Amino acid sequence: MNAHHPACCSPLDTHNPLPNSLAGAQLISTRFDPALLAEDDFARCDIAPVRGVAKRQAEYLAGRLCAREALRRVTGQPG
Repeated sequence: MNAHHPACCSPLDTHNPLPNSLAGAQLISTRFDPALLAEDDFARCDIAPVRGVAKRQAEYLAGRLCAREALRRVTGQPG
């Protein structure tokens, strides 16, 4: 697992906004700020970059980080 957490993403949150929990489900979220996206964030997070404007790139990076953490929690395997 890569320990780098980009400045464009808030710390990962594990809150559950649903009225009932889902067995085995891991809900992970973060907020992102495209203005804080750094050129090397994708490489430092070991995530393949995506083309697009900063908003799209930050949104994609945030989603990959959340998915990686959810999978780690379900499988116990680092991303």
